[in-house]
Amino acid sequence: MDIKMEQKDWTTNKLFSRLINNRSEKDRWKKIQILHKRPCDEVFSRCIELANSENVKERIIGVDVLAQLGAAIGVERKPYEKQALPLYFKLLDKEEDTKAIASILYAIGHNAYHGLTLAQIKQLSQYKTHKDSTVRHALVMALSCVDRAPAIDVLIGLSSDKSDDVRDWATFSLGQQIETDNEEIREALWKRVNDKHRNTRCEGIYGLAKRKDVRAIELIRRELLADDGNGEYGVLIFDAIEEFRDREFLPLLEHNLEVARKDKRTNPWWLEQLEICIDSVSKR
Repeated sequence: MDIKMEQKDWTTNKLFSRLINNRSEKDRWKKIQILHKRPCDEVFSRCIELANSENVKERIIGVDVLAQLGAAIGVERKPYEKQALPLYFKLLDKEEDTKAIASILYAIGHNAYHGLTLAQIKQLSQYKTHKDSTVRHALVMALSCVDRAPAIDVLIGLSSDKSDDVRDWATFSLGQQIETDNEEIREALWKRVNDKHRNTRCEGIYGLAKRKDVRAIELIRRELLADDGNGEYGVLIFDAIEEFRDREFLPLLEHNLEVARKDKRTNPWWLEQLEICIDSVSKR
């Protein structure tokens, strides 16, 4: 009787072959994630070969596998990070395909924990006005933890992007990923506190609260008052409250808890986070 072998037991060659030759995208990331758990010279060499292919599909596969090669097994630093990062910038020099550019930018984001040079930041900055929002979103990922003025300037610009996702992640990067605190960053965060996109709005409020900007207090109160009891304002507001731990929020929080417990729409996890927030503020 034939026993169907699970994908995790396939050879490296078979996984790459299926990725390259499959016409559908079914299970694509499952195969890539399996390869992420095989940080060896064989996989690394194949990634380099594919990343330099004339075929755009192969280039994307090579970059997507290499981007997190070794990350899935819990190692502190990906074993091929030093070799991979310069490769991505070399690939960007000649890449014209939108999807491939986005893959490379996301890969840089996964491998830039130890910082980027000013020249590298300048090279990335050219994509801040790219017509495709996927590329702009990938650019945010590439710069999200880069705490240097030129990178911050790009993130500030993208925090006003027309795409909700781009604005959201750029605001998150400025508010939570960047430690620098200055008037320019606070002004960018302030511009988002009335954003029509809820999560972007909450990221702006939390970013200000993290910097202990007292303007955030009234914004938090506004979000608590506007809630109908089923968690519309999200847990980011709880995080913002934790930054101040002001007991004046307690009556509003306790009222929302009472309403939320009676509302069948309330997410149980959100309700638990509300209870934790109340407990923390109460103990101040």
